[in-house]
Amino acid sequence: MITQIGKVFEKALSVITSILYLLMIATVTIQIAARYIPFITVPWTEEFTRLLFIYIMCLGAPLSLKYEEFVSVDILTMRWSTKARLFSLAIVFLLIAAYCVIIFYTGIPFAKVGLRSTSPIMRLPMVIHHSSISIAMFLCGITAMSCFYKYIVLYRSTK
Repeated sequence: MITQIGKVFEKALSVITSILYLLMIATVTIQIAARYIPFITVPWTEEFTRLLFIYIMCLGAPLSLKYEEFVSVDILTMRWSTKARLFSLAIVFLLIAAYCVIIFYTGIPFAKVGLRSTSPIMRLPMVIHHSSISIAMFLCGITAMSCFYKYIVLYRSTK
């Protein structure tokens, strides 16, 4: 059950991130074309591209965490036994999850500040931008706990 939910969660993040990325490519293409075609004026493209980039990072970060596609220094741990390495990875993901909880709660007041202002061109509430911190940390926290669980299970099954 948990693995099925995880697969659906991962697939949804992948699809949404891909769609946002394609939207960003289209927006930047429009922005570049507008520079060379004198009668086209599109002032919203830079702001929209920034928003898309923020949410691509917000939704892509949990995927990089799940696949462990981040910088890590393992020169020391590679010399450890398999069981010790699995335990250390479980602790690392537990610490990442704790960090995500802290930043999630810290991001909530920041998101509330966004309720009082709008973006300059598109007039979107800035809470859309500001809440990305809490959204990213919530998703990364869930992913980190999933990885923690995975390494604890592997640790217990290793002799």
